[in-house]
Amino acid sequence: MHTSNPRGLRAAAWLLLAVAALTGCREEAPGTAPTANTKTTTNTDNAAKTDNAAKTDNAAKPAVTPPPGAREATDRLMAALGKRLKGAIAEGGFVGAVQACHVDAGPITAKAQPEGLRLGRTSHKLRNPDNAPPAWARDIVAAAAGKKVAAVQAEHVVPLPNGGKGYLRVIGTKPMCVGCHGAPDSLDAKVVAALDAAYPNDQARGFAPGDVRGWFWVASR
Repeated sequence: MHTSNPRGLRAAAWLLLAVAALTGCREEAPGTAPTANTKTTTNTDNAAKTDNAAKTDNAAKPAVTPPPGAREATDRLMAALGKRLKGAIAEGGFVGAVQACHVDAGPITAKAQPEGLRLGRTSHKLRNPDNAPPAWARDIVAAAAGKKVAAVQAEHVVPLPNGGKGYLRVIGTKPMCVGCHGAPDSLDAKVVAALDAAYPNDQARGFAPGDVRGWFWVASR
């Protein structure tokens, strides 16, 4: 017959208490911080909410719908002017570009103008005063003055009193442009002389690459 060992009983009791304590630690008490899995779920939920909010914002901003043929007209004008200016620079430098722009920009614009629409270029700093913005475009042109292209809305459509639409498309300043439109103290003296001769009231200087230099505009007749 075996007798009870008091020390053995006490050791067994302590072992049972330890197991119970360890088991209880696996359950989170109310009010404790969430586990890693809970945090992951929370972050995922937040990301989903942010994505949904972004989609809602985008849905609230309908895509610009210009008058039929307007965007294509500005594409043609931009390509034709660029081709002419690059050829003029290759032949006569930036002085040649000034002369080509002075003589050819008007006819090139007229040729690119589609039937039933008026097409032009404008800016907040005009080289040719004949390119002043139409009344419906003035506020948009003024609001973009001094800003970078990346900071403005690239296209605008404005309802016109005649029931048509006015369309604006931003013109950015490229590195090539600063040869004639850059900071006054950076321009070649011969370029300055050519500009002063062709455009006595020229204001279109002081631009840097990436600046809003002006706008193409198209309006329903």
